Amino acid sequence: MPIDEGLVAGGTSRAHQLIASKMKSVACRKCHTRKVRCPGGQPCRSCVQLSCEAECTYPKRDRQVKVSQSYFEGLLRENQELRTRSRANPLQAPAEQPAAEDETPPSTQSPSDPSHNPLLEEKPWFLPIKSSNLPILIGEVADAAFATRFRQLLTNNTLNHIPRISYPGYDQITELAQTECPRPSPTHARFLFRVALKSLNESFHFVRNSHVWALLEQSLQAPQSVDLLSDCKITALLALGELYSSRCQTQETKTPGLAYFSHASKAYGLLQERPCIDSVEISLLLCLYALCINRRHSAYFLASSAVRHCVVMGLHFNLPDTQLRDPETREHLNRIWWTAYIMDHTSASISSQIVSIPDDEIFVDFPSSTPVPGMRQADFKHTEWLIARIGLAKVTRKMIKSVYGRSQEKESFLQRVQHALQDLKQWLENLPNDIQMDSQSSHSKLAAVQSLHLSFNQSMILATRPVLLHMLRMHKQSNGDTPATADQLISSNVQALGEACIRCARHSYATIVESWIEGSFRTFDYFTTQYLFSAATILAISGLVGGSQSSKDRDDFDFAGQLLEKLRDSGSFAAMEFCRHIEAMKADIHGFLEDKHSSVDNVVEPDTVNAPDGSCQPEITSHSAQLMTSGMALTEPSLEAFLRSEQSLSQVDFFLDDVQLEGLYWPTYDTL
Repeated sequence: MPIDEGLVAGGTSRAHQLIASKMKSVACRKCHTRKVRCPGGQPCRSCVQLSCEAECTYPKRDRQVKVSQSYFEGLLRENQELRTRSRANPLQAPAEQPAAEDETPPSTQSPSDPSHNPLLEEKPWFLPIKSSNLPILIGEVADAAFATRFRQLLTNNTLNHIPRISYPGYDQITELAQTECPRPSPTHARFLFRVALKSLNESFHFVRNSHVWALLEQSLQAPQSVDLLSDCKITALLALGELYSSRCQTQETKTPGLAYFSHASKAYGLLQERPCIDSVEISLLLCLYALCINRRHSAYFLASSAVRHCVVMGLHFNLPDTQLRDPETREHLNRIWWTAYIMDHTSASISSQIVSIPDDEIFVDFPSSTPVPGMRQADFKHTEWLIARIGLAKVTRKMIKSVYGRSQEKESFLQRVQHALQDLKQWLENLPNDIQMDSQSSHSKLAAVQSLHLSFNQSMILATRPVLLHMLRMHKQSNGDTPATADQLISSNVQALGEACIRCARHSYATIVESWIEGSFRTFDYFTTQYLFSAATILAISGLVGGSQSSKDRDDFDFAGQLLEKLRDSGSFAAMEFCRHIEAMKADIHGFLEDKHSSVDNVVEPDTVNAPDGSCQPEITSHSAQLMTSGMALTEPSLEAFLRSEQSLSQVDFFLDDVQLEGLYWPTYDTL
């Protein structure tokens, strides 16, 4: 379609005239300062009586106006074509540019929908801190980064990100490694092993139970006969056992198991030229402990090391039966590979980093559930759980790359979110019945099954929370407009995605609170603490966007903060970090509400403001805590309609306009 430059210029001029005609003057600045009703006029009677006619000026309020959708889409389409041609040949004059051969199909996307991930900007986010010579990359997938984005939206300021400083430092670990660490008594050691193995076997396959039990007995009977790697493995298991069996920090070492972890890390420091399976197992054990003490980068390094050890050993291929005839060893190596895969994807997601190996380079089969005669089945339990975690890790990584990736995509942002949710829904539907969570057994399932569904909720939240933040931005921009105008700003697709995000957060919160009541919540477990903080952040946003449950969501956000404070006081390093973000969010929410109420009282009439209880919003329904399940967010009619719809492939990049990015920048200092 040929482009008429005069049409574009004329259209823009008419748009400006339309907007200017719709700007409605409010009270003059003098009356606004005195907080009196302005009678209007230029100058107004109040200013004439005060002999301050020169100060009688009127601000203009930019109101939302209705324009024809076809007219707006035409402008966007012509703008897109001009940009495409400009990128193709920036030196070519506009008048010399040939007409487009094919007209871009009209977009089915609402103009108010986000055309890209609202969390991503033109440049990566680096945070300079005094403790490092180089700035720290802040990934947008991280929960703490999203909390900062939320606060920046509330305050209209590029607030500095709160750096992560709550974790045992290098000096502390080095000092403990150089200090003698007495081994526990045989009874105590066996107790710690039972705790560690029960915790590990519920979700992963780190070691073979029969082998490590035999190794422990050998160490207790003849310590000198145990080699360095075996001793390192025993020490790492003792560290996890002490961590998971403790409810709070101890006076001697502060963090349970830290002394064992320090000694195991020191013994593991020597690189193996020919990796062995013991090296991989130790990497995974140390990775899990490092996560629990909030050393996320160390955990990422260890998980990546485990994957690369496996790659060198060729475990990403199926080992030939003719070269490895022992079915137990072959199955153990298979499960070790997939556990390393899961831990690599998990730690990469937490720190918003890339994974160590792409899926198209992996050719090994999933773990086998077929019993083999003579195989010790106790070493290979919960096959379906492990396979489910592998599938969820794959789907989550695909979603993160699509929704949070910076590469050019042919699909629109909402279409990428749609495909991610379709994959998550397919994963959920394919779960075996015994690890499904129906409405009657949501809280009666084993802890490992609850953990699996909490991971699913977190993936759902990651996929949809950029849209929820966009939804909050639209609410904020509509402040002062009529309810009908505010409602029209947010499309049904954005509403459906925002509600799905909130429902998943509510389910995570209810599940975690129930585990706390039942006494199964582990104080130092990183994952449950992370899920609690992630859900709390979403509940805080829900309390601001309005809805039938917004008041309860605000209360739940406050109580989630109290639970995190209890964990912080018990010594959880992850809770220490998250509490700092919770406190900052509470302060900024309080300031935001105060400013909002002040503007309502001084500028507009009370009946023109969106009600804080969400009276102008479609009702966001929520099941009670006893009836909630992970899949309920995906079965809502509005979201099902979105998942079935066929979105246009045309990319509307209105929000990527350079003008939109001029005011967005990142801090260059820290306050520590």
